[in-house]
Amino acid sequence: MAVNDLVLRIGGESGDGYVSTGDILGRISAQSGYEVYTFRTFPAEILGGHVMFQVRIGTKKVTSRGDKLDILVATNQDGYEKHYRDLREDGLIVYDSNSTEIPAEGGWESLGVPVVDIARKLKYPRGKNAVLLGALVHLIGLNVEEAEKMIMRRWGRKSAEIGQKNIEVMRAGLDYAAENWPEVTSYRLLAPKAGGEERLIMDGNQAISIGALAGGANFYGGYPITPASSIMEFLAAELPKFGGVMIQAEDEIAAINMVIGASFAGAHAMTATSGPGVALMSEALGLASITEIPVVLVDVQRVGPSTGMPTKTDQSDLNLAIYGTAGEAPKVVLAVGNVEECFYVMGAAFSAAEHFQVPVLVLSDQDLSNRIQTVPVFDINRVKRLSRVLPDLDSGKEYERYALTESGISPMSIPGMEGGYYTAESLEHKTKGAPSYEPDNRNQQMKKRCRKMETISNEMVNWELFKYHGDRNPEIAVLGWGTSEGAVVEAIDRCRAKGISVGAFYTNLLHPLPAEKISEFVEGAKVIFVPELNYRGQYANWLRSQLGLEAVRYNRYDGLPFIAGEIEAEIEKLAAQIAAF
Repeated sequence: MAVNDLVLRIGGESGDGYVSTGDILGRISAQSGYEVYTFRTFPAEILGGHVMFQVRIGTKKVTSRGDKLDILVATNQDGYEKHYRDLREDGLIVYDSNSTEIPAEGGWESLGVPVVDIARKLKYPRGKNAVLLGALVHLIGLNVEEAEKMIMRRWGRKSAEIGQKNIEVMRAGLDYAAENWPEVTSYRLLAPKAGGEERLIMDGNQAISIGALAGGANFYGGYPITPASSIMEFLAAELPKFGGVMIQAEDEIAAINMVIGASFAGAHAMTATSGPGVALMSEALGLASITEIPVVLVDVQRVGPSTGMPTKTDQSDLNLAIYGTAGEAPKVVLAVGNVEECFYVMGAAFSAAEHFQVPVLVLSDQDLSNRIQTVPVFDINRVKRLSRVLPDLDSGKEYERYALTESGISPMSIPGMEGGYYTAESLEHKTKGAPSYEPDNRNQQMKKRCRKMETISNEMVNWELFKYHGDRNPEIAVLGWGTSEGAVVEAIDRCRAKGISVGAFYTNLLHPLPAEKISEFVEGAKVIFVPELNYRGQYANWLRSQLGLEAVRYNRYDGLPFIAGEIEAEIEKLAAQIAAF
């Protein structure tokens, strides 16, 4: 019997091309009309070590990586040993019979493919991953023509001959599966719904990059770091098409200072890095804050501290983003939870930076950075495009860059504007920019900068940067941020089907918090539940410090994202405790 939801995982050796196999499989599925959500984990080494790629394919929207595996694809013995425990009881193992042995006592149905033999027979030994791709295309019933198109797009970029050879090898794998597994149909996907809305397929870093372009970005200064580098690579190719510039700096410190300089000159400037890079940039972020220069910084979080586990996911940079500058430096902190949000939140980030003249940090993570997901076609009309306030230099008044205003926002001139000269000083300064150590002036300028946070809070609460899911007045109120959202949404749907009163409030705006909205949501709740991918419960601590909320915490910090089943189990425990009270 065909299925409408399938979770498939490929495990094997890094460098053998099986991440590409999974990536192509996901894209073939999307092009065939299915909803797709992928997850991958790989070693930090350039070559060698174990790699895993997981794809969930459905006829309806999928929001998480899934719980148990329906199909495990073991490309070597490690691929079996490391992952068989995640396979459901009636799951299927597809394996390379040239390199893998599946114990009979496991009890799972298993299908062997002599991957190496088939590839060698066709005199293309490097194409063993294409053999496996063909077998999987047959097994789950994907569109073969879309498979061939995707192979040419990926493996035929350098040479049409290489693309055609991979198609030949893929076809051989497909024919082998069709000949040897003709009766295996229980893992076939139901046909996707015809006439559905047009969908895009991309990863989080691509969506962040496109969102930056839509938000008006025209300068990028950066330095490579896992897992943010593909943002720089994307914009290196695309920014010039929009009249922009990308510069690779010698390090993170140079990159952020380039961004500040470009923004001072009038550019919509950004960079992207990970936690170690943000640490290096912290002094410059303070400079941007005191000089009131717009800056957008994307932090694609990974496991720390220090080098930590650079290819694993985490949500442990929240404290760094909020507090990580010397002194009290007003800034905005945003977060993204899925690929679609990456696009729209970047528009909000540039609008906030330009309009309020503050640094804006956008928190993503490793899981989202290279997660392929199907999303609705982006609506450019939904992208917020606020500009910086320019001064009226024809008024006859002497220009005061840091004039004391009620909103905290002072008009900012661009170099070259007649009468708009000022000093952008990292020292505390007077209204015209000259340094000052006078206590009264310090009090006035500090209050002026911090008034921006009140202005930001009052204005950004109307920017649609939060969402609800499930009950609006729940007994169990889930508060969260970032990429835990997908698993939480799925868990809530399951729990509500069991009669549990539960709902979630997820915000993209972390600093300043939409305090009133959160307080309204949790007002009648019996329990507040906060799941996070960090050890200390940084968001739970932030909620307590800002709103006085005490929450039940559920923390994971092993480098892997949540699955819906574990969140579901925790919610059920809380519901049982409420019922027993």
